Amino acid sequence: MSKALGEQIGNGQPVWPIAIHGHYADAARRQSREEINSTYKIMRRIEAKELSLDATEIVITNTRQEIEQQWRLYDGFDPILERKLRARIKRGVSCHGRFMPRMAVIPPGAGGFEVSDVNKHI
Repeated sequence: MSKALGEQIGNGQPVWPIAIHGHYADAARRQSREEINSTYKIMRRIEAKELSLDATEIVITNTRQEIEQQWRLYDGFDPILERKLRARIKRGVSCHGRFMPRMAVIPPGAGGFEVSDVNKHI
């Protein structure tokens, strides 16, 4: 991954991503919370995801619904606060030490994902 990113934005030098997001293997299955946690260690994954939000600069999703309804369930993210902080940063106003990752929607397309798509949202 770092090599591919480096070829696109790093003048050939490896570039490590600032955000990685994946989907869980348990999506759309009808299992109890206990079965899901036992099989997929979902609570550990959720905790890791919440911790990663504290250090992530940008999270890329495919839909606005994913941001508004799914990501808002995590302790480390609030879409309303994210928009307010981003507006304060753009105006040069202090955020009093508050940080929240930028959320970007990049719909899937026939041409595939390009790093330049991310740069438009940073």
